[in-house]
Amino acid sequence: MEHLKFVRYDHRRHLEVLYAWMNAPEEQAMFLSHSTCNSLRDFEGWIQDRLKYFYHEFFVVELGDGQPIGIVYSYEQRMRDGHCKVAVYIAPQWRNGPGAMAALKMVDYLFCYYPFRRVFCDIYSYNAASLCATLQRGFEEVGRLKEYKYHDGSYHDLLILTITREQFRERWHKLLHPEV
Repeated sequence: MEHLKFVRYDHRRHLEVLYAWMNAPEEQAMFLSHSTCNSLRDFEGWIQDRLKYFYHEFFVVELGDGQPIGIVYSYEQRMRDGHCKVAVYIAPQWRNGPGAMAALKMVDYLFCYYPFRRVFCDIYSYNAASLCATLQRGFEEVGRLKEYKYHDGSYHDLLILTITREQFRERWHKLLHPEV
């Protein structure tokens, strides 16, 4: 597998690819609750506002050759309470392999650089592949909002998953930090 890099968002390099990902109806439904951006110009304003007021850490995931394959970000950081939420979006052709590693690297980053006790993530029940992969990585379901989102003709639950710092380190630290 190619080396993954997390790079800061650069609107000159990343705006158009993020616009394409976040405005594709099937892709948008996987990780956004809603988006009202109909043009690249509207999206540019929307993403700048989100970067300033909503996202805590936001990275574009690139392969070693600089090709963007997705985004990872944290939000709703609660330093006093010791937790945040994380979201991962990987373009469809990269979901098996690099996507899982990008998610692990983001959670590792958050635990390495912040005093979080745990990290949460929200996954819609219709996103079965993401739900399965997240549970396999050691996250556990701690809540469920019934019939939270209308998608593809029916209502679906929003699952709330979490992993603690200790659970994550016990399971993934040696893989992510083999030199230690």
